[in-house]
Amino acid sequence: MAVRSGRISALEVLEEHVARIDERNPDLDAIVLTDFERAEADARAGRDGLLAGVPFTVKEAIDTAGLPACEASRLRPVEIPARDAPAVARLREAGAILLGKTNISELCAHPDSSNLVYGATRNPVDPTRSAGGSSGGEAAAVAAGLSAFGLGSDYGGSIRAPAHFCGVAGMRPGIGRVPSDGHLPHVQPPARAHWSTIGPLARSVADLELVLSVLLGEELGRAALPKRVAIYRDALDRPVDRCCSDAVEEAASRLPMEVVDATPPFQLEAERLYERLSAAESRELIEGLGPLDEASPHLRSIWELVRDAPAAAFDADAVAELEARAFAWLDEKQVLLCPAAASTAFPLGYGEPDVFDFFHHCKLASALGLPAAVVRVSTSPEGLPVGVQVVGRRGREDEVLAVARVIERGG
Repeated sequence: MAVRSGRISALEVLEEHVARIDERNPDLDAIVLTDFERAEADARAGRDGLLAGVPFTVKEAIDTAGLPACEASRLRPVEIPARDAPAVARLREAGAILLGKTNISELCAHPDSSNLVYGATRNPVDPTRSAGGSSGGEAAAVAAGLSAFGLGSDYGGSIRAPAHFCGVAGMRPGIGRVPSDGHLPHVQPPARAHWSTIGPLARSVADLELVLSVLLGEELGRAALPKRVAIYRDALDRPVDRCCSDAVEEAASRLPMEVVDATPPFQLEAERLYERLSAAESRELIEGLGPLDEASPHLRSIWELVRDAPAAAFDADAVAELEARAFAWLDEKQVLLCPAAASTAFPLGYGEPDVFDFFHHCKLASALGLPAAVVRVSTSPEGLPVGVQVVGRRGREDEVLAVARVIERGG
């Protein structure tokens, strides 16, 4: 807005961000590829649009014309795309200026953004902690003020977990809402292709709304708050750190509508479907890479988890039937609140076999293709950010953001 109004030039904004990158990025390792020369040319030329002059960054695995990418893996060839992914192109057309690309986990497969190509991204709040994954570089860059917003992707929580770990806002749009073309690998297994989405990370819900409007190709109106929200209770009552469960209760207390408790009757079915297909497709992907001599420790640990996974085919009819039952139930509950993860940011490099258990609350939205946002609510006793996940109905990103906005401002 400041650039569009003439209060500051796009070049001044760019120079401020480049200075912060020079100061903080060597310690964080959030931005791994820069495009400063082209960014300066764009800033000098002047940009028009809703995001005129706003600097942004993009996850390494998403195509940006002329910048190399290998999905942070020595096992994959380096690709230099000739054109931007459609989502990136929409942001540029709206006047945003690309600063560079950000770190990920190898093959976007692990919830810690550490690999043998670019190194490990540190959490800006506490450098001994992980920034999350696989869009960890994006969350760290946004949280540290290196970019105004970032573009990530989410299959099983890859936007939501980093947003929670780093204390920023993040949005997984519902499937089919934002173009997902131009993401490595360009040929994806069926379930991953169906469930993966591209979405934004920003420092506020208002910024998420602005960027998402551009990505959707339609202005998101200010939706009315739903009549009720439900606190999503886990059917298995798995462990969640006290500060994360308390944050959900705090978020609910800020909302001026009926709040009910609910355990989605299809929760375990959705989770098991997601887990079965994810394991089978991960096994096939890793098998196709050949010897893992140059794989990161995280990718090796995933291989140990999935190497014996049975084959499983993506059944579109079964997925559609599950979605139909879930949508009918959600029409009554409308919006769900739940933890973004079962803990705050774990130690940098954490690779124990239980690492994926921290994110079981993310699987519901993934398996049903639902929009889900994470908004910061509180701070843990250790000083770490604590976010809450807001899950909504298919096609109702506006409702999700309306609830997240009230939570963010405290009621």
